[in-house]
Amino acid sequence: MADVIDLGEGMRSLLSKNKFCDVQLKLKSGELFNCHKLVLMYSSEFFETALSKQWSQGEIRPFNCSDFEDEFVTGAFKYCYGFPIVLSPDNVEHYLCVADYFGIGRLMSLGVYFLKSNLTAKTVFKTVKLADKFGLAVLQHFCLDFIDDNFEEAVSAGDFVELTFKLVKLIVARPSLSVHEEFLFSHIASFIDAKGEENIETHKARFAEFSDILSYDAMSLEFFVCECVSRGFLDKDVQNNLLLYHSSLSEPVANISQYKKHRKVNQPSDVYIQRSIEMSEDAAWEFDYLNGDRLEMKSDTRLKLKAVNIFGKPDTSFLYKLSIHNSYTSELLRECHGRTDFQEEQNVRSIRLKNILELQPETWYTVMLQVTEKPTFYSTFCVDSSTVYLNDNQTAKVTFQTARSGSSSATEGQFEGFQFLSN
Repeated sequence: MADVIDLGEGMRSLLSKNKFCDVQLKLKSGELFNCHKLVLMYSSEFFETALSKQWSQGEIRPFNCSDFEDEFVTGAFKYCYGFPIVLSPDNVEHYLCVADYFGIGRLMSLGVYFLKSNLTAKTVFKTVKLADKFGLAVLQHFCLDFIDDNFEEAVSAGDFVELTFKLVKLIVARPSLSVHEEFLFSHIASFIDAKGEENIETHKARFAEFSDILSYDAMSLEFFVCECVSRGFLDKDVQNNLLLYHSSLSEPVANISQYKKHRKVNQPSDVYIQRSIEMSEDAAWEFDYLNGDRLEMKSDTRLKLKAVNIFGKPDTSFLYKLSIHNSYTSELLRECHGRTDFQEEQNVRSIRLKNILELQPETWYTVMLQVTEKPTFYSTFCVDSSTVYLNDNQTAKVTFQTARSGSSSATEGQFEGFQFLSN
């Protein structure tokens, strides 16, 4: 029985021995790389077209490949023969450039797979730039989904200011972007400032490009005035209505609905603890007299507190101030304040912390919520503890400490739960 011929192995052998080659690639160094028309036409859209024309018998044409470094041209076309290729963060863009120019689909797919498999907060902005550069829509959507859930960490890792205006606007416009609006605006400002627009009107116009894709209702009054009003890029009527919205509970405030966008807070890997409140009409409670809510909590392992979910009556609004302190030192760790609206048939809103707060093990934290509503006259009794399930089957026990004995009346302005970013 005759041996089965491995055509691929045969072509690799012919390439290695430089036999029966009928195409030459002129490299940047001036050297010639000999290969086979059949392989190039099968692997490359560029050569499928270029080599389909009639040639004189025995004619060998050199193709100019001097726009790319030798190693990436030879490596790419050896890959077409089935030779292995080793991609790395340092060389993947070079190979994608060759694959894109010559239409080597298999190599382009390999590059996309490599980038997706190695996507991290440190690499995502560079990767989304590559996706945009080469028109890789699937890879771009993959990166944008990752940015949605990891924006804070990705910005901290760098490269945000290296993005294009087009990409930054694409990221900011996504309602699925999970980020505090003040944190987002601060980095947009740094991005615009880094572009070095010296003309004041041009600088203002750059901010105006983002004006209708930001959520100003999620900012505090102080931040809105100092960072947005001071830059003068908003329409005066809209600006004044937003100031009214932030500084009072007047309803309705006209012409600001498009500037009140609720971004996604939840993501599948988040850990959520809902506070368990007992209802009672026992008149023997000790009143707390805090217009809002207060409790102390700790965990037996490190957790990242991302958001606090608060309770309120549907179809109402209140101004709030949320603060988190180290119970032992009284150090203020996080503070958020602004206005929140509860829509019809909605009684829970997520207050996203400006920056994720790492809770250290066995450390007591005091969480306080103050609102511009009538006193709720309740104590802060809630569940004693709750088990949190983390990645890799790990668990954490979160313990709550009561400020006084008794149960809660669960009226407006109380904690509904806590949201942790899974480790």
